[in-house]
Amino acid sequence: MTKDLEDFSFPDFQSRKPDTDSPVYPSLMSQMKVDLVLNPESDVWMIYERPLPEVMKWIEYDIEMESLILVSLSGKIQGFGMKVPPAMKKYLRKAKQVYAVRQDDNGIQDMSIVPLVVRAELH
Repeated sequence: MTKDLEDFSFPDFQSRKPDTDSPVYPSLMSQMKVDLVLNPESDVWMIYERPLPEVMKWIEYDIEMESLILVSLSGKIQGFGMKVPPAMKKYLRKAKQVYAVRQDDNGIQDMSIVPLVVRAELH
């Protein structure tokens, strides 16, 4: 028996509140607009539009998974929500910190420098 598509509704993941008991928050990109900017000197900027659920302790770059993970002071994690584009990989490998900038229509609201930990390949 098949159910008609009109009777099926998808959950609204955008409006869901994070489970405060979970050690993993929904990905950053599923919660707000966010961008990553790098330059050849391995300076990295993460620009996002809303306050984060917790203060970041560090950001991890997992080379094998091609991903960025935010780690909070309490140890909870939040994935960036996208694979690192190939052109950015060589610069992220050398980076030591990320300039995290919260910016909205009224300009820069907050800025911090967050350590970047690079998880190397195991082979």
